[in-house]
Amino acid sequence: MSRRIHKADVAVTSRGALVVNVAAFVNAPYVDKLIARALDEEGEIFIGIVVTEEEKKVLLERLDNAAAEALAMVIGKRGGS
Repeated sequence: MSRRIHKADVAVTSRGALVVNVAAFVNAPYVDKLIARALDEEGEIFIGIVVTEEEKKVLLERLDNAAAEALAMVIGKRGGS
């Protein structure tokens, strides 16, 4: 079976915690050991780090801004009124 790292940059847990994907960090400690353990399980792999409330606030604000900009670009291309 082919295994791969999940591409999502962030995820939200069922308890509302925001986690960032460890794969986004080149020199994250212990990644090799974590991935080796995860490979024993089925499905895609997502190993995350829970962010602080302040980091969560900044991330959500930036994501909101990015989403609004992307939406404006897509809808703006439709033209019309």
